[in-house]
Amino acid sequence: MGCLQGESMCSMGSNSEVERNYSEGARSCSTAAHSCSTVAHSCSLGAHNYLRGVHSCLLAAHSCLMVAHNYLMVAHSYSKEVHNICIEQNFCLYQELMCSGGNSSFGN
Repeated sequence: MGCLQGESMCSMGSNSEVERNYSEGARSCSTAAHSCSTVAHSCSLGAHNYLRGVHSCLLAAHSCLMVAHNYLMVAHSYSKEVHNICIEQNFCLYQELMCSGGNSSFGN
């Protein structure tokens, strides 16, 4: 009896209406899915570009730190040189003091 009832529904076209409703629903969902995937793609591109910008800034910061490090190394080298000059001057003053018998021309 159920089969006969199903056959009569098919012949009346009620199944085709259900199929049409389902296919419209599927089409609507497909369109929404496509729209969502487009948004997701756009978001991923934005994130990618943002991360590229961050990476670029980090590279620039690293480069600046390397330059700063080089300047510090040069400054350290100069300060070592100044230190060596001071040691030489002190040694010369000491020798002058010793050679003059304690009567340095500086301060006396």
